[in-house]
Amino acid sequence: MNFQKERQQIDKIDNELLDLLQQRVGVVKTIGAIKKENGLPVFDPAREQALLSILKDKAAVHNVHPSFVTDIWEVILKYSKSAQSKL
Repeated sequence: MNFQKERQQIDKIDNELLDLLQQRVGVVKTIGAIKKENGLPVFDPAREQALLSILKDKAAVHNVHPSFVTDIWEVILKYSKSAQSKL
């Protein structure tokens, strides 16, 4: 096993994650604008809980610890709500 090669793979994955986060932020802002135009609240607790539940199930299928996934998504959701609130 090549240590440097594995680190390069992590760097590649990190860059892909950043690209995906950038895409997600764009969609979040579009949704925020739609919510604002239609007088909808930024926070949708039922949607958030359903999403976290789905992600926990998917985490298990992908052999990723569910709390790792929910911890990450709680931060993502917090940022998303903040970005939408600022519109």
